[in-house]
Amino acid sequence: MKIGYDVDGTILESAPWFIMHLMKYYTWSNGLRKYDEQGYELFYFADPDNFDGDWSKLNRRIAEGITLWQNEMSPVQGAIPAMQLLKMVTTKDPVLITVRDDSTLPGLRRWLNKFYGAYGPVSIIKVDNHEDKITACRDLGITHYVEDRYWTAHHLAENGIKVCLLDKVYNNRPTGYNVQRCRDWTEVTESMVREWNLC
Repeated sequence: MKIGYDVDGTILESAPWFIMHLMKYYTWSNGLRKYDEQGYELFYFADPDNFDGDWSKLNRRIAEGITLWQNEMSPVQGAIPAMQLLKMVTTKDPVLITVRDDSTLPGLRRWLNKFYGAYGPVSIIKVDNHEDKITACRDLGITHYVEDRYWTAHHLAENGIKVCLLDKVYNNRPTGYNVQRCRDWTEVTESMVREWNLC
């Protein structure tokens, strides 16, 4: 068994920091909308009053915010100890798969060295979009995955990958086959070890 991990919102609490950065550039007369009508987190934060329609610029500003504040970001509670334990169970180093902008990856590596470095190596795989996570998992032999985005989790599951979906406000809807909803990282670990017989 081999486990893959999403990064933002799964092992690393980045959203508050890049939101703060975006607020330097965009304004919302009714406050900042964090969630869209489909119920999952809207990373592009719909309809700021002064948005000019340039999505690539907005994505660059998100990347700027992540890069600027990377060292201030904390791990999601329980993520690092759980990754360490699951490495011991599976005897395989963790693999992180992310759609982040390339410019943020050196900072992510430094962050991992700070919080996880004592436990051994971590692979970081960059993909262009969330659909490409399926191909990456297949190519790398990943059988289990930890994710926070509802649709990504279910697309992975439809392709035979067992997914732990970390419970978030923005993914609160019924789960399907091969997707196990977990309230926290303790449940992620228990679910993988007990139900999927990793040990």
